[in-house]
Amino acid sequence: MMPQALAAPPDANVIAGQDAGAELSRLRREQQRRQQQETLASGGQEGLDAQPVTPVEEQGGLKFVLHGVTFDPSAIFTGQELDTFAADLLEKEVTVSDLYDLVAKINAAYETRGRLTCRAVLAPQTIRGGIVHITLIEGRTGKVTVEGNRHTAQSFLEYRLDIRRGEIPDFNALNRRLLRFNACFDAPLRVRMAAGAEAGTTDYVLEIAEPRNETIALYADNMGSVSTGRERAGLIYTNRSLSKSRDRLTLMTLDARGMRSFLGNYQVPLGRDGSTLRIGYSANATHIVKGVLEPLRVRGHSMGVNLGFNIPLYVTRTRKTELYAGYGYTHAQTDFAGNHWIDDTTNGYNISLTQTLYGRKSALLLTNGIRAGASENIAHEETRFSMYQGNVFYQTRTHGNQLLTARLDGQIGFANYLPSAERFYIGGAQTVRGYEESLMGGDSGYAASIEYAFPMLPRSAAYGSIFYDFGAVYGDSAFDDHILSAWGVGIRTAASEPVYAQLTVGFPLRKELNDVKHKGVRLHFSLNATL
Repeated sequence: MMPQALAAPPDANVIAGQDAGAELSRLRREQQRRQQQETLASGGQEGLDAQPVTPVEEQGGLKFVLHGVTFDPSAIFTGQELDTFAADLLEKEVTVSDLYDLVAKINAAYETRGRLTCRAVLAPQTIRGGIVHITLIEGRTGKVTVEGNRHTAQSFLEYRLDIRRGEIPDFNALNRRLLRFNACFDAPLRVRMAAGAEAGTTDYVLEIAEPRNETIALYADNMGSVSTGRERAGLIYTNRSLSKSRDRLTLMTLDARGMRSFLGNYQVPLGRDGSTLRIGYSANATHIVKGVLEPLRVRGHSMGVNLGFNIPLYVTRTRKTELYAGYGYTHAQTDFAGNHWIDDTTNGYNISLTQTLYGRKSALLLTNGIRAGASENIAHEETRFSMYQGNVFYQTRTHGNQLLTARLDGQIGFANYLPSAERFYIGGAQTVRGYEESLMGGDSGYAASIEYAFPMLPRSAAYGSIFYDFGAVYGDSAFDDHILSAWGVGIRTAASEPVYAQLTVGFPLRKELNDVKHKGVRLHFSLNATL
């Protein structure tokens, strides 16, 4: 009997996008998309309530020559600064109205410095020798209490807002810290003030609206690749404040017929500015169950770890600018017929700048970043790579709760034949609907979409939609036909509902690609049910 010949290794460009590393990369990008949508859904930030108003005093018409002004000791102004306030009035004939103007000038200076619990007062007095005394009331922080903090430590909130008992608060700084807190954490915080129990003090009540702390969600979709199984199902566990410091833990499992995967992410706050340390781990195992590679018993596994810092640089009520810098390590191995075919180790570095802009009825997210690193293959050959990655996401709400959404994702590779996990892929529910997931890949590419959605049920519980998607890939690793476009319709529940379901039907406009005919319609669905 003749020995059975060993099957020839599959072409690298054929297996690209179906190996374990590429599958892992897609899972990470899906997770990033979910985080973006959650960020936009949070809306603009809330600061302090309206500033207290200084009462207007009665004014009189008495005239006299002012020879001097004395003040109570101040923790805010120096003696020289206080003398400067009154310098223009000295040795001049003044009225009580002029003195009230002086008091108003001092109070305006208090407000400019954010000292809203401080006030200058012209108390009733007998003026002797042309000397007037102005009383300075500088209220200090009294009791601090917190309401609604089942899963957030009071010390965590006081530290982030820098509220210290016995000190005169700077409300300008407090407002900035409050805006930053609400921009960086998922539990909106408000500050309420009241007269203190002790004379000369102001008590503070911190009201925090915590979301549900622990959730378990059932997840299902048909966004898997045809080679490892379209239908996927899994669980997502989220703990939003693991140690009562708004440190978030997310664990996710996702299984398909030919894939098992796990993703874990932990975010812990650092310092007062809202910076976070992000640690991630992901792993999967795949085997091809359909397609031309199925007879070759193609199997793979991959794992990755990443470490990054997210730093909010600029925060207002309507804008947030964040800097992210991170490092990631990935090892991916794919075998066919029991033999190693792909064994890649990748070390990559990312730096990106993200801006989120909130309008009255709109939101815009812009991300620009650079990724660079090195990959070593099974032959211990090292390849260096670098690329630009960008993302634009815009959504506006029009009359009658209608939504208009536009999206653009892009990548420009600065090298040829990037590792499969670093390439840009199009096709599928996240890029160009109506086609198989990750149908095409290249060193560079883009995917764009525009969608109009309208409410179909009362209280906007469900939306219907119509969309147009298009995209292309470029580079030496791309095929001749490299452009996809499609239109379609869909229906989904509101994102705020406990059960979020989405069903879209895509109709490809380019059906014959690289001598292969594709279906004239494709159905995409996803389901996320929070228990």
